[in-house]
Amino acid sequence: MPRAKGNEIELFAAALLRSVEEMRRGDQVAIRAPERLSRNKAEVLNVGESGYRWVKLAKHCEVTGDTPNAVHARRRKRIWTDGVQCRKGPDGNLYINPEAYNRWIEGEDPESTPN
Repeated sequence: MPRAKGNEIELFAAALLRSVEEMRRGDQVAIRAPERLSRNKAEVLNVGESGYRWVKLAKHCEVTGDTPNAVHARRRKRIWTDGVQCRKGPDGNLYINPEAYNRWIEGEDPESTPN
């Protein structure tokens, strides 16, 4: 049996807590796992939900499970292009483009699709 990753454990724990709270309220529900424990990172970070084209590195890491070191390593190795997947903001913070990130996850060429 494969080991659960951090996001999967968090999703299961959240579903379990919701089920327990529903039972406390008197709702008759069985404790259940979320429908899909192993989500694709591209599905987790949906631009339509946030409405933002760029999100801060901390928010990106919180949503996707990436680490700041992994993001910086992709920049250093030129796997990610500044101005496409990531960008330094005028405040000096690093921002991530969720749309370009999703295209990268899906294996599409970031330059071939319009921003």
